[in-house]
Amino acid sequence: MKVLDWLKSNIGGIILGALVVALIAGIAWPKRVAKLQDGKEVAVETNIKKYTAEFLYDELKDKNGLTILLQNLDKDIINDKYGTTLDEEAKASATEEAESYIKQYNLYYKMDEATFLKQNGFKNKEEFIEQLVVTYKINHYVEEYITKNLTESELKDYYDKNVFGDKKVTLISSSSNEADVKKVQKALKEGTDISKLKTKYTSLAFNDLDVTFDMSSSLSKTIVDAIKNMKSKQVSDVLKDDTYGNLVIYVSSSKEKASYEDTVNMIKSTIATNKQSEDQTIYYKALMELRKEYGIKFNDAKYEEYYSNFNKQYAGQ
Repeated sequence: MKVLDWLKSNIGGIILGALVVALIAGIAWPKRVAKLQDGKEVAVETNIKKYTAEFLYDELKDKNGLTILLQNLDKDIINDKYGTTLDEEAKASATEEAESYIKQYNLYYKMDEATFLKQNGFKNKEEFIEQLVVTYKINHYVEEYITKNLTESELKDYYDKNVFGDKKVTLISSSSNEADVKKVQKALKEGTDISKLKTKYTSLAFNDLDVTFDMSSSLSKTIVDAIKNMKSKQVSDVLKDDTYGNLVIYVSSSKEKASYEDTVNMIKSTIATNKQSEDQTIYYKALMELRKEYGIKFNDAKYEEYYSNFNKQYAGQ
């Protein structure tokens, strides 16, 4: 009876103790951190060799560690610099750009979206867009870097020499058939409606464009120089262009040149684009300044050496 009374009064503790023992027995305790005698942590091993965390770190540095480091560093810095001020426009631009990339790869390489993302190292479309958002913000900073030292005199000089009113133009071209291009030019000068010429000369390419002065980076200098001085209903000479071959430009309508005040921001952006085309190092110089602004400091001598060599190679510094 005494044993039975003792069991009744202590049964709760016995059950609890059994549960604790069972729980402990079922726990997958974390492995201890394996270390060599010199204190280096072993990340993985086989029966012939141990590979330490320090070994992996050194290998990473020798391969593409600096690239990965700078990508993450620049992402954090650019997001801190602009906060949320560019988020809406950056997201809209990035989403449109992502769709364009995916469509182009599908059109030319028959690559579906999932394959495109996987081959370019993205887990999903959202991650791809996030990267394009960062790129948009960095490009915005590079433009600011270039334009911050532009003088009023330089901007007005560009306005006087290069800004023109918006125009609707048709580029009529052929890489080989110069004779028909000349016939179209003659007919346009005589007042023939261009729609009739499009029907008649099917061997020629007729490209209708809305042209603004800031399109200089997407059109050749030959075309831009011709267009900016042309008026409505005017026809150019037969030109030779690296992209279009034998070319005639027809301006169907032309607006008046906008004021300097209304175009100054577009002028800055255009100059920035042109300067980057002329000097490939500007982009890297801008990022160097941004990192310096954020107090970049290397505590690893090897990375510091890599970064110095990287700057010499891409920024000439």
